[in-house]
Amino acid sequence: MLILFVVGYAGILSAQTITLDLASLEPNERKVIDFYPDSFDSIALINAFAEKYEIKVRSVPKMLDPIDASGFGLNAAGGDCGALEKLFTEIGAYVKTPNKTEKEFADKIESLKELRDKAGSCSGEILAKVKALLKTTRQGSPWIKTQKKRGEDIEIHVKRGSIEWVFVVEGDPIGRWLFTYGYGFTPARNNNEYFTQRVPGDTTYAITKKKAAKNLDFTPAVFVTFLPTKRTNKPVSLTLSGGLGFDLQKPVVFAGAGLLIYQNFLVSGGVGLKSMPQLKGNYSEGQIVNENLDSDALHENKININYFFSVSFRFKENPFKKKDSKELSE
Repeated sequence: MLILFVVGYAGILSAQTITLDLASLEPNERKVIDFYPDSFDSIALINAFAEKYEIKVRSVPKMLDPIDASGFGLNAAGGDCGALEKLFTEIGAYVKTPNKTEKEFADKIESLKELRDKAGSCSGEILAKVKALLKTTRQGSPWIKTQKKRGEDIEIHVKRGSIEWVFVVEGDPIGRWLFTYGYGFTPARNNNEYFTQRVPGDTTYAITKKKAAKNLDFTPAVFVTFLPTKRTNKPVSLTLSGGLGFDLQKPVVFAGAGLLIYQNFLVSGGVGLKSMPQLKGNYSEGQIVNENLDSDALHENKININYFFSVSFRFKENPFKKKDSKELSE
């Protein structure tokens, strides 16, 4: 969405007007501003020259990292009616200079306001001129309805000649990534392992399948889950999750769906890719061989796809990370 309009007048503000201070950042800089309603109908510029400003409003994909902007300082000044009139004249000359900046202009305007507040006995003519000048420093946009959306920032581009300001109204992110640590459980690996057993009364050996010593293998794993913003306050959320586990020899990859409970406990299941030993193609179960073959001679590692289920928790740090001696002594 892109909206373009030009302003050059003092607008009437509504309750849903967003106010942009042109002196709050340097030209061609970018600034994130706070605006709590979900929408605004118009834009007001303050510390603006009495010139036309081009304004563009557009929605952009939400960046996860916010952009910081620093504030600015205001210089205080005091004086009498003569000082008020002198500063008013200086400002009139300043706005005609080619190198004028809204930031320096804002300092002068703030000083003018302070002198005005202290100069109640000055002539009505100079006070009227000051009032008219101050009125021109605030400009408003035509009526516009802009809605913040999840996953988007709103960029407001203000341009005077070749100088441009970018104000950013941040929207909520679409969600965030959560890391949980736990165990993934897969079918026991030794159901595909074989050994050679001596044939009774003979010098030959028969290739025999091992009996499963256990039903499941478990692997320490790190899981990553995406939690949408709209589900943040839900006690239980259905999510997609993936994980990477490491046994002592080969890595395991998990992918599936899970239930995230109060953002700190994940129960998931799906498919896992795991390197498992399998009988080499030139051998078969029950085959008779002339020598006693070890496991390396009988097997080769292949990636198997199998089911898994997992239980994991959201800790502040990886509980499986080994601490060095320095950390343990602290």
